[in-house]
Amino acid sequence: MLAATLPAGSTAAHAQEGGGDLGSQKQADVPRIEEAEQVFQRGIEAFEAGDYGAALQRFEVAINSYPLHRKTTAAALMAAKALYRQGEYARADERLSRFLREYPSSSYVGAARRVRSYAREQLGLEGSGAAGQTLQLGIALPLDGQNAALTQAMFNGIEQAVARANGGEYAPGTTVRMMFQNTQATPQGAREAVGALAEAGADVVIGPLFSRTARPAGAVAEEERLTMVTPLAGDRGVSQGRRYVFQANPTIAMRGRQMARFAQESLREDRFGVVSQPEGTQSYTLAEHFRREAERLGATVTFSDTLPGLRAYGRLNERIPAQRLQNAGAVYLPVSGEQAPRLVQAALTALDRAEVPRLRVLGNSAWDDQPIEQSASRYRVTYASPFEVDPSRPEVQTFIEDFRAATGQTPDQLAPPGRRLAYTGYDVARFLIGARARSTDAAQVPSGMREALLAAPRYEGLGVRIQFEGGTVNQGLFYQRYRDGRLELMR
Repeated sequence: MLAATLPAGSTAAHAQEGGGDLGSQKQADVPRIEEAEQVFQRGIEAFEAGDYGAALQRFEVAINSYPLHRKTTAAALMAAKALYRQGEYARADERLSRFLREYPSSSYVGAARRVRSYAREQLGLEGSGAAGQTLQLGIALPLDGQNAALTQAMFNGIEQAVARANGGEYAPGTTVRMMFQNTQATPQGAREAVGALAEAGADVVIGPLFSRTARPAGAVAEEERLTMVTPLAGDRGVSQGRRYVFQANPTIAMRGRQMARFAQESLREDRFGVVSQPEGTQSYTLAEHFRREAERLGATVTFSDTLPGLRAYGRLNERIPAQRLQNAGAVYLPVSGEQAPRLVQAALTALDRAEVPRLRVLGNSAWDDQPIEQSASRYRVTYASPFEVDPSRPEVQTFIEDFRAATGQTPDQLAPPGRRLAYTGYDVARFLIGARARSTDAAQVPSGMREALLAAPRYEGLGVRIQFEGGTVNQGLFYQRYRDGRLELMR
């Protein structure tokens, strides 16, 4: 399992903010001074209340007014954090540099380096992306019984990207060190996992897997100013309103908007009909955001309708007469749920009965690789999908062989959705490592992982496209169509 495959350099160390930590000094040799701990606790209370000036005074009292005690290093770190929160970046940098010299074996070293890198970013000094430094890559994924196989598949993909980086793919001296934390597939476990990685000094975190755990984990990442990239979470609430939380999987809303842009800008369509399942489904969300974006771009939506089930889709031609379909020119027909393949078949059959020449059908990833090549080709069915692997590409073949050598099986031999997770883990990790490597050149992007991701060019992965374009939700999708009885990639 995963724990056995983690590299020797990985760690799950976690120092609680404000806890006792004395570096190389034995805990038993250092006294617990009750009065000093009370002063320290009052400093924590002031810090949490946002009174950083008072917090700094109390932490300094805890440091300077007593001999070495069990809160000395915690107070030193918190004093530097208070300076940073006050905008005194030069003093914070000096304090943290002194901390690193005086307590080199402290479990707070990672946190100190991370806060110092933030201070230096503000000062315009070298940032966390300095050449030759190690990227601390945090991984926050679940190891419970239900999700362990998924995590293993993604971790194995990440490990392949790290192996390439440590093998010299990027600038000399660029190395990556993985740190793993189990999210336990719970909101609380996810919060604790990201908090642990923050304190251990992670520069960026991959995970958690799903929206339910990514949302609370993102709150911790935002507070810690720790860049977090969720590989699969599709709920737009995961990153909405947050600066340090990125979604590598385009949200459902983003997919609808991007399909509208592609239809208008690349397919040159400007009149649309929209048909979806009822409110509360992914189909409805896709349709609503497609419609809004199409209208925002100046297109005309001639009709918008919802169909309640399979039977209604089979009678689509009765609900929407041929003349209305003809006036639209293109109809967006996203489907979702367990019945999606049957809805696709029913809709195509109904359109055949409508006999509308030159009608184009637009869809979502549920239209991918269905046994409908001939009927779909009649309507030039064009759809957007967030994941696509071309096994003929040399890069894909190399990955498959490396994956087999490392794990004893190919991604295609993994139980669904393990194949997708293996490729996604590789692509997300490689994108992050590449963005970090580019950030060593200040002429290209600002220092810091967040800024590096915002400025990164589009990444063309093995199975995933990543394109943030200054935002926190990936806009990269694959666009495919059925034509002449076969499926082809358009862009």
